Amino acid sequence: QLLNAVNYCHNKTLMHRDITPENILVGNKHYKGHYHIKLINFYITKLYIHSNISTSVLCKAPEVIGGNYTYKSDLWSCGVVLYYLLTTKFPFYANETNDICHKITHCIYDKLESKQYNKISTEAKDLVYKLININYNERYSALNALEHAWFHKLKIKDKLYNLTLHQMQ
Repeated sequence: QLLNAVNYCHNKTLMHRDITPENILVGNKHYKGHYHIKLINFYITKLYIHSNISTSVLCKAPEVIGGNYTYKSDLWSCGVVLYYLLTTKFPFYANETNDICHKITHCIYDKLESKQYNKISTEAKDLVYKLININYNERYSALNALEHAWFHKLKIKDKLYNLTLHQMQ
């Protein structure tokens, strides 16, 4: 649902610019018995232009730290949120902001290969890697992510798409 919301925004030439767990609401079971999410806090949303406005440092894309915001920066943030949902940890956590920024700009994080992450599917890990890609030209778009094998394996792609479209109408 998050990727559908981001894809919808990007198709309207809008960047959210602050995708963090705090800006995702999980609602009650509503549409066909499914929980739905809402992406909130569009107060720094912009058209596709460059800007130096900060987002939560833990979810900030490397190009944002360098002062260049693209729509693919939102997808990095989606990857960070997915990583957090799968592991309950932020991938680039450190005690100091400078250390976090260093980890982000050098893409230094636990790549989900240790034994503790064995229960996370290969497809889910692959989607994280496609979203947390330091090269934003190679980073997945929201539409690419929605077409990823993980969603096909879970057989939920059409359900998510229909659910999100219903909510946006």
